[in-house]
Amino acid sequence: MSSIILGVAALVAINSFNYNLRKEINKEAATLLSADLSATSNRPMDSIMMNILDSLPGEKAREMEMMSMSYIPKTDETQFVRLKALEGDYPFYGKIKTIPSEAAQTYKTGRSALVDESLMLQHGLREGDSIKVGKTSFEIKGKLSGAIGSVGAMSSVAPVIYINMSDIDSTGLIQPGSLINYAYYFKVPSNLDIDEWKAKRKTQFRSDNVRLETIEDRKENLNRAFSFLNYFLNLVAIVALLLGCLGVASSVLIYVKSKQIPLPYFVVWV
Repeated sequence: MSSIILGVAALVAINSFNYNLRKEINKEAATLLSADLSATSNRPMDSIMMNILDSLPGEKAREMEMMSMSYIPKTDETQFVRLKALEGDYPFYGKIKTIPSEAAQTYKTGRSALVDESLMLQHGLREGDSIKVGKTSFEIKGKLSGAIGSVGAMSSVAPVIYINMSDIDSTGLIQPGSLINYAYYFKVPSNLDIDEWKAKRKTQFRSDNVRLETIEDRKENLNRAFSFLNYFLNLVAIVALLLGCLGVASSVLIYVKSKQIPLPYFVVWV
């Protein structure tokens, strides 16, 4: 009975976890995307696409992301990093978590950077130390507790460094053949249906290899991903429950057989 109870409890717990997770995803989807609309591409957008995006009302921000090597003068070591150059007030929803908290704003002045917490711990870096990316050295303004909008595989490949977009050219990393991801973020007025706007232009952007994503798209993608995980966990729990039932049935069968009273033998004398 304890095996059956544990199996049923596991099924209930898994489905309860999935329900709460979906609820939180729907609640925090705007923070996960950090904008109403994102447009991403692995190459600079042409003037036609940019004119369409610039026609959107509201706030705008831009990001360039690439993988690169960095040099830490303090320890005379190198580190593979994920470099993000930001322009604008992104994120529009949520905030960049830094230590100290004011570093999320002070890094925007001068040649400054926010460095991932794991990288700073690994090399013993502190606020005020420097880190060199490409040809340029940046002063570390603070420790980055979490990269915004990082839900993909790249978020676990290398620690992230944030710098200003105005400093990216000075690094000398933008060369012909460089692998760079370009992203544009938009916060639009509440009376604009951004999903409808995207639906009308989706084909046009897709033909130019530009990916559009809204908050509803982020919700759908995350819910789909966690639904597959939920199906797998449910399958494991059901198999475990069936095995527990088989064990209980076998135990009961053995117990019943042990309690059976053999029929008496009668000897007939002739």
